[in-house]
Amino acid sequence: MKTDRIVGKTWRAIRQSGLIFVLAAVAGLLMNQARSNTLPLVADWSPEARLTADSGESLVISLEEAKREPRIHHGRNIA
Repeated sequence: MKTDRIVGKTWRAIRQSGLIFVLAAVAGLLMNQARSNTLPLVADWSPEARLTADSGESLVISLEEAKREPRIHHGRNIA
């Protein structure tokens, strides 16, 4: 009898936790849509997309190009 109450309360807590999670997710999505500068839900996170200057120039270089270029540290060559 006592274990039935514990099991019932456990399932009730799990349902309430799920409901809180769903409500928080919906509130977050609604707040994102209410922003003037919304955050994209799906974005391109590739290195090429993340490492692009405002001018559109790609800051990604190949490994071979990195090996050819001298290393610069605070404006001085250290290679």
